[in-house]
Amino acid sequence: MSNRYVFFITAIILAAFFFRCLAVNSPDGHVVDELLYVPAAKLLLEGKIDEAKILGSEPFLGSAIIAASIMIFGDNTVGWRIPSLILGTGSLFVFFLLAREIISGRAALLSTFLLSISFLHTIHSRIAMVDILFLFFMLTAFYFVFAAVRLERASDWNWIFAGIFFGLSVSTKITAALGVITILLFLILIKKNNFNPKILIFVILIPGLIYITSYTPYFLCGHSINEWVGVQTHLFLFQTTVERYNYISYPAEWFLLEKTTYHDYRHFRIYAFANPFIWWLFIPAFISIIRNFEFKREDLLIVIWFFTFLLPLFFLPKCHIFYAVPLIPVMCLAAGKFLAKLDDRYIKIFMVSAVIVYMVVYPLLSCIPLY
Repeated sequence: MSNRYVFFITAIILAAFFFRCLAVNSPDGHVVDELLYVPAAKLLLEGKIDEAKILGSEPFLGSAIIAASIMIFGDNTVGWRIPSLILGTGSLFVFFLLAREIISGRAALLSTFLLSISFLHTIHSRIAMVDILFLFFMLTAFYFVFAAVRLERASDWNWIFAGIFFGLSVSTKITAALGVITILLFLILIKKNNFNPKILIFVILIPGLIYITSYTPYFLCGHSINEWVGVQTHLFLFQTTVERYNYISYPAEWFLLEKTTYHDYRHFRIYAFANPFIWWLFIPAFISIIRNFEFKREDLLIVIWFFTFLLPLFFLPKCHIFYAVPLIPVMCLAAGKFLAKLDDRYIKIFMVSAVIVYMVVYPLLSCIPLY
């Protein structure tokens, strides 16, 4: 990696960290699903696992991570949100490494820049929810998969690390199972007749064992395997049939910026909506990939990743733009690849405009009091 790349990626990450840190203690109460995860984390610290309502809606590794943060940094808004802050910022670096594995360094830098100014990524890096935690683990798993594919050794340690991080991601949020499906489809299509069944050990068996192991505190409370299976059934039904939110929106509305979701806490308000510099640029970028589709690694990953996480949203009873968090990196990947083909002066105009808009919108993302 050249010194130029090191300089720019360092600048992007430091700037992103600054804006994710700024007033991270605001608001001073629960916003969005912090109402679910923070109380669950406190109950885990008290050893009251059966009372943690998170048990039937998400795997509780995410709440356990928040609980560890509370134990170290205190029961306050900063203590709740530090894991999201650290892993959210860390996901930018991991994403850059992943992008470098499959596209040019120039495109990887632009893709990381876009992810750093994503409105949803910024919001989730500042609140105590598990979406950004599982995204960090999933991106890390993806990186190790591509490192292993590049080395073409099924027994490489990269596969083991990929399995571990897939396990951590699924143990944090069950939606991460779509990431496992994404990689399996990618490997089957890219390798075709050369697919090594050993890969299933790393991509399915290891994550499965880690997922079950994450429930060790639950089993130590005296619960049986049958009870655990019942919890998994309830978890699946909760994710696919329960209407979780009154503030609903759907994918078409996200692209059109037709509906802005906001959440009030006293005189604070957090807004959630798409960044048009990413979402609108993604449209021609994705069309270009489809029109000129070849079985290149980057094109295949982008198409599979996007549809694997998008299509299930159409089958949910109610949808919310926060469900788009795992879609943002692949959109940035496609948009960055497209942007890298343009002349430097147009790229500079685009980046300056994007930064200005981000700065203007930032108070709406950061819960800064508006009145």
